Amino acid sequence: MVNSPIVGGLILLSILPFLFGLSINTLLPAFSTDVLKGGPDDLGLLMTGMGFGAIIGSLALAKMSSVTKKGFWIIGTGALWGGLVAIFSITNDYLISTIVIGCIGFVSAINMSMNRSVMQLQVAQSMRGRIMSVDMMSHGLMPLGILPIGYIAETISVQAGLFTSGIALLLLTLLFGALMPQVRKINLGYK
Repeated sequence: MVNSPIVGGLILLSILPFLFGLSINTLLPAFSTDVLKGGPDDLGLLMTGMGFGAIIGSLALAKMSSVTKKGFWIIGTGALWGGLVAIFSITNDYLISTIVIGCIGFVSAINMSMNRSVMQLQVAQSMRGRIMSVDMMSHGLMPLGILPIGYIAETISVQAGLFTSGIALLLLTLLFGALMPQVRKINLGYK
């Protein structure tokens, strides 16, 4: 990874959503109760909206196999994911929240799947399992990201925690994307 700025950059761009983008999963029950004044059924429908968006995003990605400039797509969808989390945090209407969280599911599915597929295409076949195991360790980083976000949610509000999380993902993705020209230059994904 140190010798491959592309693979290292893709791994970094896959870690950011686990630190900041997926905080919505942890804070969604509190958001549903405290902000939307909903019950368990409402929470279930919000989660269904996110899942439906993710399914549509996965199907859309399957149709996008020949899309070019995949590096920009990965950076763009990561930044958009953060922006959508920030927008979701300021909603207080159930229908709008459901639409926005569906969009989050859509964008997050495209981002994570495209990142992983491009990452696999960047390394030799004998290294794919190792690279994916390193990438999968990023799942374990989610609790580290939720600690400061959870603190903000507890001391200020759930909306403030989600807003901070979304803005952090947006800005860090754009910053790291700007600092990684090799990732931005990825076209079709393979060398």
